[in-house]
Amino acid sequence: MESKHDLHKVKCPTLLMIGDHDTMTNYQQPYIQENIPHSELKVIPNAHHGTNLDNPDKVNELIREFLQKIMSKY
Repeated sequence: MESKHDLHKVKCPTLLMIGDHDTMTNYQQPYIQENIPHSELKVIPNAHHGTNLDNPDKVNELIREFLQKIMSKY
Protein backbone atom coordinates (compact mmCIF):
# COMPACT_ATOMS: atom_id res chain seq x y z
CA MET A 1 0.00 0.00 0.00
CA GLU A 2 2.98 2.33 -0.49
CA SER A 3 1.14 4.02 -3.35
CA LYS A 4 -2.18 4.47 -1.58
CA HIS A 5 -1.96 8.25 -1.86
CA ASP A 6 -1.67 8.03 -5.65
CA LEU A 7 -4.60 5.72 -6.36
CA HIS A 8 -6.76 8.64 -7.49
CA LYS A 9 -4.31 9.14 -10.37
CA VAL A 10 -5.29 5.84 -12.02
CA LYS A 11 -7.37 6.79 -15.06
CA CYS A 12 -7.75 3.48 -16.88
CA PRO A 13 -10.58 1.00 -16.30
CA THR A 14 -9.61 -1.15 -13.35
CA LEU A 15 -10.87 -4.54 -12.25
CA LEU A 16 -9.99 -5.69 -8.75
CA MET A 17 -10.68 -9.20 -7.54
CA ILE A 18 -10.55 -10.78 -4.13
CA GLY A 19 -11.28 -14.28 -2.94
CA ASP A 20 -14.14 -14.64 -0.48
CA HIS A 21 -11.71 -16.41 1.88
CA ASP A 22 -8.74 -14.08 1.31
CA THR A 23 -7.48 -12.89 4.69
CA MET A 24 -4.33 -11.25 3.28
CA THR A 25 -5.90 -8.36 1.35
CA ASN A 26 -9.49 -8.31 2.59
CA TYR A 27 -9.18 -4.73 3.86
CA GLN A 28 -6.89 -3.41 1.12
CA GLN A 29 -9.03 -4.24 -1.90
CA PRO A 30 -12.10 -2.25 -0.75
CA TYR A 31 -9.83 0.71 0.04
CA ILE A 32 -8.22 0.51 -3.39
CA GLN A 33 -11.63 0.28 -5.08
CA GLU A 34 -12.91 3.30 -3.19
CA ASN A 35 -9.91 5.36 -4.25
CA ILE A 36 -9.56 4.44 -7.93
CA PRO A 37 -12.29 6.25 -9.84
CA HIS A 38 -14.55 3.99 -11.89
CA SER A 39 -12.95 0.80 -10.62
CA GLU A 40 -14.81 -2.41 -9.93
CA LEU A 41 -14.28 -4.91 -7.14
CA LYS A 42 -15.47 -8.46 -7.67
CA VAL A 43 -15.48 -11.18 -5.02
CA ILE A 44 -14.46 -14.62 -6.23
CA PRO A 45 -16.38 -17.42 -4.49
CA ASN A 46 -14.51 -20.40 -3.05
CA ALA A 47 -11.15 -18.65 -3.34
CA HIS A 48 -8.35 -17.52 -1.09
CA HIS A 49 -5.47 -15.21 -2.05
CA GLY A 50 -4.72 -17.18 -5.23
CA THR A 51 -8.07 -16.51 -6.87
CA ASN A 52 -6.90 -17.60 -10.32
CA LEU A 53 -5.75 -20.94 -8.90
CA ASP A 54 -8.69 -21.53 -6.57
CA ASN A 55 -11.49 -20.62 -8.99
CA PRO A 56 -10.05 -20.05 -12.47
CA ASP A 57 -13.40 -20.38 -14.25
CA LYS A 58 -14.95 -17.50 -12.28
CA VAL A 59 -11.84 -15.36 -12.64
CA ASN A 60 -11.81 -15.88 -16.40
CA GLU A 61 -15.54 -15.16 -16.62
CA LEU A 62 -15.19 -11.85 -14.77
CA ILE A 63 -12.16 -10.78 -16.80
CA ARG A 64 -13.99 -11.62 -20.03
CA GLU A 65 -17.08 -9.62 -18.92
CA PHE A 66 -14.94 -6.67 -17.85
CA LEU A 67 -13.03 -6.59 -21.15
CA GLN A 68 -16.22 -6.90 -23.20
CA LYS A 69 -17.73 -3.97 -21.31
CA ILE A 70 -14.60 -1.88 -21.83
CA MET A 71 -14.34 -2.74 -25.52
CA SER A 72 -18.00 -1.91 -26.14
CA LYS A 73 -17.23 1.70 -25.23
CA TYR A 74 -14.69 2.04 -28.04
